[in-house]
Amino acid sequence: MESINCRILLCSIGALVIKMNRCYPVQKYSLQQQVIKLYKLYKLVQKYHKTNKRMWVRDVFKEEQRLLQGTSSNLIMEMRRTDRNKFFNFLRMAPETFDLLLSIVGPYVQKKLLIREPIPAKVRLEITLRYLASGDSMTSLSYNFRVGKQSVSRIIFETCNAIWEGLKNKVFYDPTDAYWKTIAQTFEEKWNFKHCIGAIDGKHVNIQALPKSGSAYYNYKGTHSINLLAIADADYKFIMVDIGAPGRMSDSGIFRDSRLGMGFEQNNFHLPPPEDNLIVIVGDEAFPLTNYLMRPYPRRGDLDLRKKVFNYRLSRARRIVENAFGILVSKWRVFRKPIIASEDTVRKIVQACVCLHNFLLMQIAESQNYSRCEETNESVTTDGLSNIKRTGTNTFSRRAAQYRELFADYFCNAGAVEWQWQKALNNEY
Repeated sequence: MESINCRILLCSIGALVIKMNRCYPVQKYSLQQQVIKLYKLYKLVQKYHKTNKRMWVRDVFKEEQRLLQGTSSNLIMEMRRTDRNKFFNFLRMAPETFDLLLSIVGPYVQKKLLIREPIPAKVRLEITLRYLASGDSMTSLSYNFRVGKQSVSRIIFETCNAIWEGLKNKVFYDPTDAYWKTIAQTFEEKWNFKHCIGAIDGKHVNIQALPKSGSAYYNYKGTHSINLLAIADADYKFIMVDIGAPGRMSDSGIFRDSRLGMGFEQNNFHLPPPEDNLIVIVGDEAFPLTNYLMRPYPRRGDLDLRKKVFNYRLSRARRIVENAFGILVSKWRVFRKPIIASEDTVRKIVQACVCLHNFLLMQIAESQNYSRCEETNESVTTDGLSNIKRTGTNTFSRRAAQYRELFADYFCNAGAVEWQWQKALNNEY
């Protein structure tokens, strides 16, 4: 039965029908009987092949093979016992950190036993972390972990969503007055930029062109992408993110239209008013100059030393978010090449990586006995930065320019550091 080809049977039936139409009437009956027999045989073979192709799961993906030869039950377990460095390289975290993450994410992804034994939450998390860490194809992961390709795709989507749901409230804090003061204090201690609560920038996450998307996701670099707009604190952690804007949009346009930008504009993040305490975020030339966002002086013309010093000091603080993106891409190499997935899955992947980025940095800080500053009633001083009186309602940009001038004066006087002069002279800031 297996050696009979349906296509050959169809060709034979067609040839007999053509011959039957050309022969004498006395021969038609015999040919008709042959056609009927071949057609019955064709239907029988077709039914056999259709039934024979159906299978619950392929033999290579069965649970027995997964336990005997799958990466989870063999390679990962071996590295966990004998080589912690390779385990860290494989999943981008230590075994203890993996166990902690599994305890958080496991309840979200563990399936109930209905008809057959479900894939364990541990294996689901390992598949997802390996995908994020290597950027390998889902087909390759399917063979390595002995799990069907469609199952791998679904596992990655569900587990990334579980990582986001399980970690977002642990790695992103509610914006309070004390929280902003803590970040500002760290920025001043580490990067010598007073009253700064974060550095903002955008990153293109390259993706395969989405169906029927046209040029919406086509960016100026010549690739298709979605945008990751992020604000980073002084320790390279992301404190706020906006994910999913089409790649053709500019950073300033995304910031303006996002909940993040609207929150700063409407002061939904509990920033103190500038008249009481000047608190800002820093960005590059792509962003507008506002009361809460400082950008460099434009370099269209010649800048004096005072403005060059300001641009250098702002660049020194702003590079934190660039470094944070670099750490993110270096650890989670799924960002190194276009992500082949649906738009929803890409967004979940980015969300999971951002949460894991913060989660691992927090684990490192805890292991080194670094503690986050507790809430305090002490206010951030404004030495060298005079308060500005309220001006007219239609002079917003002028006030923002005045704030920038205050910072420039401060960096050249009370807030000067010894190496800034040579840096400003040697580089085009």
